[in-house]
Amino acid sequence: MTGLALEDLTPETVVLLYGVCSYETAWSGGKTISPWCNIFSELDLQVLEYHQDLDYYWKDGYGNELNLQIACPTLQDLLENLRCDLKYNDLNESNRKQF
Repeated sequence: MTGLALEDLTPETVVLLYGVCSYETAWSGGKTISPWCNIFSELDLQVLEYHQDLDYYWKDGYGNELNLQIACPTLQDLLENLRCDLKYNDLNESNRKQF
């Protein structure tokens, strides 16, 4: 027997095959669709894309509280430094105009 039997497909294998389909299609710049995509229907692809979006949201996005705890102080620090730089540049600019 060759190939992969339907009983052998686990959810993890399906997600892996979708990843191969996505990356090969992206690698070609969207000019050609990966042959791996042929095993999925249009509805399958939409469901798997939604699954990927949810996975990203809960692991790497706003759905994970840890991301908020890490990103907010970093962003606040960046904004504060930018504000300080703007104030410093404004002060230097006004001093240059006086002379």
